Amino acid sequence: MKKSKESTIPLKTKKVFGEFHIENFETDPCVFWYKHENIAAIELKEKNQFQWGLERIYFDVSLTDMEKLKDCFLKITEKDQIPVSFKYLDIEKTNHLRLKDENEITRFVANFASTKDAKKFYQALFKLEDYQTIKPDRNLDYDGYQLDAVAHYASGFRDARKLVKYIIENAIQTPNGSYSINFDGSSEKIILPENYQSLLNQYNQVFGVKETWEKTEV
Repeated sequence: MKKSKESTIPLKTKKVFGEFHIENFETDPCVFWYKHENIAAIELKEKNQFQWGLERIYFDVSLTDMEKLKDCFLKITEKDQIPVSFKYLDIEKTNHLRLKDENEITRFVANFASTKDAKKFYQALFKLEDYQTIKPDRNLDYDGYQLDAVAHYASGFRDARKLVKYIIENAIQTPNGSYSINFDGSSEKIILPENYQSLLNQYNQVFGVKETWEKTEV
């Protein structure tokens, strides 16, 4: 997964940061979301400078705190001029069985154009008194860098990170240089050396996010 470059499009006015396109949609069966995307993020996306899923912060908030977190987002984006696209669960439409903790469903995730934007946003968010009152009610592993009790910085999608992690940590090298692995007791899968190297590069990037975050200057 290639890291995004810092955006270079000149964004004209604060209005593009404070105005949001809002959607309500279904992903998995009976799982519904609200998605907020400001005009700045849409403009960058049209220029291939904003990629959903590449630079993200997950927020493991309680179901009752998601609207409060959304309001925190709306306070920051225009003031600090940050392109952002975020989604959170619509708990009214989503089947209550899908909301049980054992399903480990993502509740709230924000996407940014760059690590710098993500860090700038988080630093502003962390200062808000309303954000300080938000507490987690579970402890879900996002395979990222945990910024506080609620926020987790990560690169890429959760399922992809888990798959890459599983392969790199469980594949066994064979005498001919390829790699062998089993998925859930299924038949053996063979990974060619060049494909394994690509996965290893992804692994090093995905699980090197702590270093990426800490060395990024805002």
